[in-house]
Amino acid sequence: MRAFVAIALCVLISCAAGCKYSELDSFRSKWEKLPITPLEGSYYLQQAETSSCKWEVRASDDRIAIQRVPMQSAQSPDTLRLEFAGGTLVGENRGEWGGSLLVQEKSNGNSRQILSKNVLQMYPMRDGVVVVTGSLDANDGSVWLYSEAAGHGWQISKKADLHGYPRTIGKNGDRMLFAYGDGVSTMEDFGEKQIATLPLLETYPNSIAQDARGNIYIGMNVFVVRLLSDPNGYTQQWFTQRECLR
Repeated sequence: MRAFVAIALCVLISCAAGCKYSELDSFRSKWEKLPITPLEGSYYLQQAETSSCKWEVRASDDRIAIQRVPMQSAQSPDTLRLEFAGGTLVGENRGEWGGSLLVQEKSNGNSRQILSKNVLQMYPMRDGVVVVTGSLDANDGSVWLYSEAAGHGWQISKKADLHGYPRTIGKNGDRMLFAYGDGVSTMEDFGEKQIATLPLLETYPNSIAQDARGNIYIGMNVFVVRLLSDPNGYTQQWFTQRECLR
């Protein structure tokens, strides 16, 4: 009996320290882990083309929430708005017709265009507002910073070119997360680092998030991929539910 109590206390203590960071870790979960990373063009990945399963991930406190969403609901909005100290930024993504970044100035109410590119995401950061642009056709992307320079007002400047066109973008503190058709990368201080090669082109990634341990989750059609952080890099884990596969 004492041994049982000791074991139970150890489990409780370890869980209090964060053993369960998502429903993937629950013993009652319907999630099943694939034995290997699926190859590009494989049967597993072909399921993503026709399956009605779409999984979205998001950070919730120190855990990752995973939910199934309607196929059309995880699409990125065409227009993004973000308020900052000098007014409001309005970013548009019109695909092949081109997008724009407008600033609506608080001081005089005027609007002016500061970029003529498709805007994919905007985040407030410690030095200003980070803006991510990209072209799907050209498979490229860039990161810009809209910031206030002493004596020169607010200005936009390019900080980095990306590995390609990011299919989804996330943020954890000042660390940015990017999922591409061929892998995942992170960015800190505008330096991009590719952390994993993944066959994501066929799975349509729609969301990416990081938990308190540094593990990264990607939501997409059929699957949720978890990149487990360890001293040597990241280990891939692919999860799905049986009902998502034919």
